[in-house]
Amino acid sequence: MKKISIMLLAALMLFAFVACDNTEDKPGDDWNIGVRIAKHKGIDDKTFDDHGNLEDVKSATYEDGVITVTADVKNMVAYKSSDPNQDDDDYKWYALLISTGVSDDDTLKVQGVSLDDARSDIATYTAKDGSAPKADEFVLWAKAETEGKLTLEREGASKLTITVKTVQSDAE
Repeated sequence: MKKISIMLLAALMLFAFVACDNTEDKPGDDWNIGVRIAKHKGIDDKTFDDHGNLEDVKSATYEDGVITVTADVKNMVAYKSSDPNQDDDDYKWYALLISTGVSDDDTLKVQGVSLDDARSDIATYTAKDGSAPKADEFVLWAKAETEGKLTLEREGASKLTITVKTVQSDAE
């Protein structure tokens, strides 16, 4: 009887392990998201005036649908965007290079706009370390004072919404 109980218990445990499928897809599993701090070098390769904010941005990471940027926000300078579609208030701006893992998919959209359109001025940027943008990266300008949302979509993949947030660094 003891052997039958042990065998029955073993069979039940095996069934329980098989029934607990921990391989469920998480949002973003069909994307390869990465992030780097971007530097705008200007159309004529001269340094773009970001009011010194680039130096105050310390790091950028991506994990589980969230881009976290660590910066000395208190030290950053607020200024108006050069984009006429932005409101006319001053914000503490910084730029990021966002990689998607997809470089040649013409169905890829960023905020509903094709990646080709989102990359139209990519040649005027480098990463903070001076390295060139990668084929799957686009530029995102973000406001340090507000949390934002970024939506990516393409055929054959789930729509991905990423939160972009800035946290104050320990630097004072």
